[in-house]
Amino acid sequence: MPDDAKESPITPASNSLGGGVPPVDLAHIEELIGGPDPAFVAEIMGVFVVSYTDLSARIQTALASGDAEALREAAHAAKGAAANAGAFALRNALLDLEVAARDGDLDLAALRSTLVDQQAALVLAWIAAWRKTQGQGA
Repeated sequence: MPDDAKESPITPASNSLGGGVPPVDLAHIEELIGGPDPAFVAEIMGVFVVSYTDLSARIQTALASGDAEALREAAHAAKGAAANAGAFALRNALLDLEVAARDGDLDLAALRSTLVDQQAALVLAWIAAWRKTQGQGA
């Protein structure tokens, strides 16, 4: 990464790839880490991508096997990861999935998982694009 990319603050303009409300709230991440630090934010996002990929697989496995408790646990963990990454729409979708699983309503959980997948795709694509703007690659 170029040195100037490390030192440049994360600005609102860099948080609006493609316009509209971004699926990741960088200000939230900055608040958690005590200020702008693009390299640390990129590290957090990288950890999120890896952990979410694993948790998503656990969600899909639990849905396929009809294991409501495993689904609830995976959705709960993914919800926390999304919240820490500032992906609040994804976090809310995961909360709905977690509640459906907790209630043992696997039909509703399957429907909720569709929204989770849509939100996750937006978040992951946004992170990949943001990382490119920071010289991180995808």
